[in-house]
Amino acid sequence: MTKRTRRILFYITTLSFFVIAVAALFYSNGWRFDLETLTINRLGGIYFDKVPDGATLTVEKLDLQFNPSFLGSSILIANLFPKTYTAHIEKTGYQSWSKQIAVEPSLVTEVPPIIMLPTSTPAELPVASSVTDFWIKEQTIITRTLAETLQYQHGTIPGTTVSAWADDGSAVVTRNLHGYYYFLSLNAPSNALTLDSAFQAARIEAKIADRTPIASVAFEPDSATKLLLQTDGGLYLFDTSSLSITRIADTPVTSFSIGPKEVLYIADRTILSFPWNGNGPQLLPIAPVIPGPVRITMNGVGSYFALLNADGTLVLTNRQTLAARPVSTGVRTMLFSPSAMELAFTTTGQEFGIYTYGTHGQALGMPKTALVHVSGEDEQAIAWHKDSDYVFFEYPDALYLLEANDQPPINLQKIDSGVKKYAYDGATNTVFLLKDNGTLVSTTVQ
Repeated sequence: MTKRTRRILFYITTLSFFVIAVAALFYSNGWRFDLETLTINRLGGIYFDKVPDGATLTVEKLDLQFNPSFLGSSILIANLFPKTYTAHIEKTGYQSWSKQIAVEPSLVTEVPPIIMLPTSTPAELPVASSVTDFWIKEQTIITRTLAETLQYQHGTIPGTTVSAWADDGSAVVTRNLHGYYYFLSLNAPSNALTLDSAFQAARIEAKIADRTPIASVAFEPDSATKLLLQTDGGLYLFDTSSLSITRIADTPVTSFSIGPKEVLYIADRTILSFPWNGNGPQLLPIAPVIPGPVRITMNGVGSYFALLNADGTLVLTNRQTLAARPVSTGVRTMLFSPSAMELAFTTTGQEFGIYTYGTHGQALGMPKTALVHVSGEDEQAIAWHKDSDYVFFEYPDALYLLEANDQPPINLQKIDSGVKKYAYDGATNTVFLLKDNGTLVSTTVQ
C-alpha cells in the first residue's frame, strides 16, 4: 500500500469518525430525519396521565395500540416527530374518546386523566325518594321533602332551604319560607339558633342603628361558628358561640366574596378588602366601574378575583398587581376551577366558555371560545370536576361531562337525562342526581 493510499485512508477514517461522532451526538440529543417532511427535527412525546382500565388506545400515523392494565394506566409514547397526532380510545360499553395532540420538539405533551362514561345510563344507587331539593357537603346530605321540611339523618331540622354550609360540613345555616334563618351544628341538630333574633340582639348591644334583616349568609373559611351576614345596611362578622359582632361595612354592600386571607366586597361601586387579621377595611385602588360591578368572586387561593358588571362584562383582576383584563360580555354566571387557574362562565345566550389565566402573577391567558350551550339560572348549571380537567353542565334537562380543553375535538359525554338538579362530591368522585320523579340517586364518575 502506497504512502498516498494510506494518507487517503487516514483522512477518510478521520472524517468518518467525526461524521459518526456528530451524528451520534445529534442522535443522543433527540434529532432524527423525518422521511415524511424530509427535515431534521428533535423528537418529542405524548404522556397519557391515565387511560381507563380495559380501554384500547390507538394513535394514528403510528399504527400503535395500547391496552393499559389497572396497574399501568399511564402511558408514555416517546420518539415522536413534531406534528399533530390523532389519538382514539375505545372501551366496550363506553362512550369513545378522541383528541388531536400536537407534539413539540424536545417536549412531552401531557394528556390529563381521561374519563369515559357508559353509553347507556350509568349504574345509579338510590339515595332518597319524594325529594324536591337537596344539598351535599363533605359526604353529608340534606334533603327537602314534599312536605317542605328538611331531612338530615332521618330527622327533621328547621328551615326549607340550606343557605350556607361550613367548609368541614359540620354546621349549616338554613332559611324558612318566611325568610328567617337558623344556625345549627349537625353534631347537635336539635339545638338550633334563631339567627335573626341573635343577630338583632347583638346589634342592639353594640349600639348599631342598622335594623335591616339578613339578606345573605356565608361561613368564615375553616370555621364552623363564625358567619358573614349581609344586610341592606352593611356587612357583619357574627360569632355564634359568643354572640359577638364585628361590623365590616356600614354602607349597603352589593356583593362579597370570601378568600383565605380576606373578604372582598363591593360598596358604592368601589372594591374594599377586610383582612381576616383584623386590620380593618382597606380600599383597593381601582377606579369605580360604570355602571358598576354587581358581583365579585375570588379563586380558591385568593390570587385573582372576577367582577361581573351590571352590563354583563366579566373582568378578571390580579389581586397582587390589580392588573385587570376583560374576559367576555353578556355574562350571566362565573365559577373558578379548583386548581385556581381557570374561570368558567355562562352568557345570556346560554353559551359556556373557559378562560385560562394561570396563578400567582403569571401572564393572563386568552379566553377559550364558547364551547356549548347550557341551561339554568345560577352556578348549579355548571360545576368543576375535582381535577379541573372537566366541567359538568345541564342542557336542557340532561347532565353532561365536558372536557375543559379547547383542543379539537371537544369530548362531550352524556351522564343522564331527566335531571332537575345535580351536585358533584369531589371527595368521593360521585354525582348526585335529583330526577324528575323526585328520586335522588348517585353515580360514580371515573
